[in-house]
Amino acid sequence: MKDRHLTLPEIDAVFATVRGSASPTDASAVASYELETPSRVPRPVLEALVLRHEQAARALRNDLSTLLNRDVDVILEAFDQQRFGTLREACAEPAVAWMPDMAPIREPAFLAVDHALAYAAIDRILGGRGDGAGTPRELTTTETSVLEELVRPILAAHVLAWQPYVPLQPKASRPIAVPRYAREIRSEDILLVAEYRMVGFADGARLRFAMPLTGLEPHLQREPRAVPTAPVKDSTRADLAASVALAGVEVSIRVGDARLPLEDLMALAPGDVLVLDRKTTDGADLLVQGAPRFRGVLGVHQGAFAFRISESKGGAVPRKDEPRK
Repeated sequence: MKDRHLTLPEIDAVFATVRGSASPTDASAVASYELETPSRVPRPVLEALVLRHEQAARALRNDLSTLLNRDVDVILEAFDQQRFGTLREACAEPAVAWMPDMAPIREPAFLAVDHALAYAAIDRILGGRGDGAGTPRELTTTETSVLEELVRPILAAHVLAWQPYVPLQPKASRPIAVPRYAREIRSEDILLVAEYRMVGFADGARLRFAMPLTGLEPHLQREPRAVPTAPVKDSTRADLAASVALAGVEVSIRVGDARLPLEDLMALAPGDVLVLDRKTTDGADLLVQGAPRFRGVLGVHQGAFAFRISESKGGAVPRKDEPRK
């Protein structure tokens, strides 16, 4: 019998005959394999890193608010594994980017900010309102130098984020306007990328900070180091301390109280004087979440009110250069 090909009706007949004889594969049990978003970090570790970088966002919010002298919010939009080629394509060229050395990791990190954030930060740091805008272009040497003030708190926030895994020590940050020419990081290299969105300043602008997985992978295989700021007895307390170390806490200063009838309160007007129940020699209280925790005196530092702590709830507070008992 000569070889011949099955006709389309014959093929359909064969499929109709054997259909249902094989067990179908459960689609939910099949994991997708994305070349652009590889999965090398176990999910529990990735979830812990997301929490750490949410804390980094809060630390960055506080530091940028101080640097820019205005309310700034920073929100972690995403934390994922990406190849450098994918991250590079997300950056407009010429880019506002740096490659910081993060010892002891041999490979450099990668930091990129949107031009809108770069222009607004430059304008604000130089005394403007932070309304700087413009089309993407390569920054001048002077502008890059000014932006070092922005880079420092970003690096500091990520040192805290990675502290339980590896003690990072940022060194030189090399500006790079064309990321595709970067030789230290290859397109196929996998990075752990944190993407943040600005709110209240350069609203909607984003910054991306990426760490090389190659240098971090050995550290991620081990249990996170305990946070050195507080002694712990077990890993549960260590994890808890690491999670809350960067949490924001509201503090306020109370210089005194007064009690008066409601009718007197309703009658208050500009120019009236309200006498408090505390003498000027009694000092003031520092309240943590509404509860008094420290006693001290008010002062002035660089044109702003300041508070010098003299006593804690448990006794006198030693100076920084004095040994704690």
